[in-house]
Amino acid sequence: CESRGLYLLIQTMEKDRCNYKIMRNFYGVHNALFCKEIVIKNSIQKTIIYDCGTYSLKSVRPIVKKVLGNGKGVKERIDFLFISHYDIDHICCLRTLLQLADVETIVLPLLSYQYKFYSLCNHAHAMSKNNHIFWDFIIDPKWALNTWKVKFPQIKYVIDSRNDNFPYLDEEVRSNLFEYKEENDWYYIPFNPYPFNVDEEKKFFKKLSFETGITGLDKNTIKEKWKESPEIQNIIKNVTTALLKERKCSINDSSMTLYSGPINNQDEEIRLGCLYTGDYNAKDKFEDLQGFYRSYNRCWDNIGMVQIPHHGSKCNFNPLLLNANIIPIIPALENTKAIAGLIETINMLKGQYLFTDKDGLFFELSKRSLFNNSLDKNYVLL
Repeated sequence: CESRGLYLLIQTMEKDRCNYKIMRNFYGVHNALFCKEIVIKNSIQKTIIYDCGTYSLKSVRPIVKKVLGNGKGVKERIDFLFISHYDIDHICCLRTLLQLADVETIVLPLLSYQYKFYSLCNHAHAMSKNNHIFWDFIIDPKWALNTWKVKFPQIKYVIDSRNDNFPYLDEEVRSNLFEYKEENDWYYIPFNPYPFNVDEEKKFFKKLSFETGITGLDKNTIKEKWKESPEIQNIIKNVTTALLKERKCSINDSSMTLYSGPINNQDEEIRLGCLYTGDYNAKDKFEDLQGFYRSYNRCWDNIGMVQIPHHGSKCNFNPLLLNANIIPIIPALENTKAIAGLIETINMLKGQYLFTDKDGLFFELSKRSLFNNSLDKNYVLL
């Protein structure tokens, strides 16, 4: 089978209240992330994508075609495209995906310009001249999409609901906020752990104006100034890095997670939910994550599958993510030294884990095999 990917098929549940058919793909894109999920109930289908990255720019078009798998002239409908954060290994397929699919809504974490430029500076080395289009998208998504010659999807923003002092809540943003979406008793619940507020944003622009000598620098003028010269980019990088270092923040502190599944499920044997974590810093911020999802009527207890954050990095992993009923999915190459410590920890906890690896894995799971820890008996490599 040429299109292998990591493909999960949970057979239709026997009980009417769990009469779902769920297909999950965690694609084999090396140490990047590209996930697709299809949920069908009562003949109603909803398709989402969570992140759309791959390991090289040359592989962008082939992987997008594999994900869509549609015939010529037929554009697959994607109801929601969730982007966790702006690292290049999570968004480099975005433009091609929008060209080849019918994406209805893009859901983004709402970030300050300070954090957006931190994303740019932190990964400028990965953004070659052929990939500079993502600079525009990171700075201003609408601005970028207007130049991409694609069907213009809705853009929705996720804010940190715990933060009352949030930048950029103008009327346009307020009218396009995304808290959660319920589709046919299936919920999509994102969590944006945004680490900044209005006062810190003002401090950023004030310091930037002083260092560049450009008076009145703000969110409207900085977009063009960024492109003017490498000197301006270096100043922005230095100011941004210094302020974030002062706050002890990292790029992954803004990685938006997503719970996809039912809520109020009383049957412990049926855990249909999946927690997509992007590069979330679960090591230091696990309680924030768990507390947020526990506030949604036990949806935390419905998680049966977790995408291990940041490709298995020990800097982001927390063993509290796992219990006996959860299958850990590691979006990474299997035989790498960087994740040896993670595998040792998982082996001590439960001994089950699955890698997307470079080619991916294909398997089919029934209700019993998925939730009773008998993956080894149903593991099929084509």
